[in-house]
Amino acid sequence: MFKGLVTLFLLSLTFGCVTVDSEAGTAKFNPLKAADARIELGINYLALGYNVRAKQNLDLAYRYAPNYVRASSAIAYYYQQVSEPNVADIWYQKALAQSPYDGTVLNDYGVFLCRQKKYRSAQKQFKQAIKQTRYEYVAASYENAGICAIMQGDFRLAETYFHKSLEYEPSRFRSHIELAKLSIHFGAFSEARQRLQTIHSRFGPRVEVQQLQDELDRKSSMNY
Repeated sequence: MFKGLVTLFLLSLTFGCVTVDSEAGTAKFNPLKAADARIELGINYLALGYNVRAKQNLDLAYRYAPNYVRASSAIAYYYQQVSEPNVADIWYQKALAQSPYDGTVLNDYGVFLCRQKKYRSAQKQFKQAIKQTRYEYVAASYENAGICAIMQGDFRLAETYFHKSLEYEPSRFRSHIELAKLSIHFGAFSEARQRLQTIHSRFGPRVEVQQLQDELDRKSSMNY
């Protein structure tokens, strides 16, 4: 089944990468479209655990468009996923050299650096991503910065970032949950209870919400 789906995708990939010059009546190979198609296929393979096939397709994408930032950042992500952080760092820096103001690459590099416990460098990347006027995912970068701040142990900074995330995108479940956790951590039980009620009304019943509710009930009862 999966093999058949991949074969169909490859067929559409082949036809989708050719543009026709209506005046000359000739077909032209489009390297960026070909690279995009290979990147999508490579990332899908990587998600399914087919790492060799993933790398083959990502290498092809880079061969088609060596100056294309998406190709470089996709290879960086591949090396991140296969636990080669030094090589991943090189490819992230290559991607940023190609497109220094690409908010997506800045954000992804920040996530990578945070996982390497390079917290200051990670926060710098998130801040740069947020500054980009054409970057659409500001809320996600604030949320990532908040998660990174928690990993760093700076809970007040994390709280600030999660609030900023929700200012840009009020429906972000993760930011709501993290703020509820922080309220419990700070002992602000009334605030935590109110936020959990808001989460429940907005998102419906969730296991994670119930677990936090149980933790809140347990900790608040200890204060009586």
